[in-house]
Amino acid sequence: MSEEKNVGLYVGALITSVIGVILFLLTDFASWYSSSSYVETWGWVGFDAAIGNFDLLGILLYVLVTLGFFYCIGVSLGYLTENENVRSYFTLKNGLIISVIIFVVVLVGGLYFVVVMLSDEPDEWGFGAGFYGVFIGSGLTALLFYLASKGDKFRVVES
Repeated sequence: MSEEKNVGLYVGALITSVIGVILFLLTDFASWYSSSSYVETWGWVGFDAAIGNFDLLGILLYVLVTLGFFYCIGVSLGYLTENENVRSYFTLKNGLIISVIIFVVVLVGGLYFVVVMLSDEPDEWGFGAGFYGVFIGSGLTALLFYLASKGDKFRVVES
């Protein structure tokens, strides 16, 4: 791969990380609605719900995913600016590992939500933009970091 293609991969990883963290923090992860003859219940899983209920595990997961995305943003910026100080701290290998961890955490959280919803049987339920933003954003970031790491091995160095 040429240097131009690697720049495109880092720009893509930067965009997917930024959009992923914005959607994760500003929109709902998932929601549900149920009604019976006299009672309507609804709820959502999101950052504001975790803070409002002081759900310690939820807050911890939100903080870890957010910090992971910021690390991936740092990796992209470090390679785009070609700053060796930033590159030595934000390594591509760690960015790849962190983006895969984020992807797995959100996948497990989504599967857990599905199991709970299938056991409770609400009338309506679904994932929100927060889930899709992190799921797609972390997956694409991992893919782009992987392709960038493979491209570095085959780069032609001009002398």
